[in-house]
Amino acid sequence: STIDHPPASVNVGADEEPKEHIEPEAGQQVLFGPTTGDDTTPQLLPQHADELRLSGIDPECALAHGVRSASSQELQAILGWSFPPRGSGLVYEYRIDGEVVGHRVKLDEPRTAERGRVVKYESPVGAETHIYMSFVADDARLADPDQRLLIAEGEKKTAAIVQAGFLAVGVPGVFSGHD
Repeated sequence: STIDHPPASVNVGADEEPKEHIEPEAGQQVLFGPTTGDDTTPQLLPQHADELRLSGIDPECALAHGVRSASSQELQAILGWSFPPRGSGLVYEYRIDGEVVGHRVKLDEPRTAERGRVVKYESPVGAETHIYMSFVADDARLADPDQRLLIAEGEKKTAAIVQAGFLAVGVPGVFSGHD
């Protein structure tokens, strides 16, 4: 099968072990997040960093909270698909108590479902639905019963609300779990 995204390559710094990363187009700057325990470094491609900024989300903060770019091969594994999607995508990790419990993916080249509806966000095959709280999971205000908690639709809206100073959790989009 044809893969539209270039394969992962290796980026080695002066005193670093090799880390896989997604190859940007010529002249593009990639943002790198903290190194994970499995010797990979989360990163955001320029188009994903720009998309987050336009939504009021600081890309470096997003990286620290499990938002990252992924190649089509990695997206295939995350989504549990038998074929790779076209192009790369933006992955939102769902975390509870620091543990990743799920993912949602916004593909750069979304598929079209029945009746012509474009599927903007994808969930892994057979995945349970979770509340998105990666940006506030360690916020002490969650324990305060007098704090107002906002509930937002979607990961980007939730992240933007939290970055604006409010306490918020998110629920997946309206069509979550449906084609």
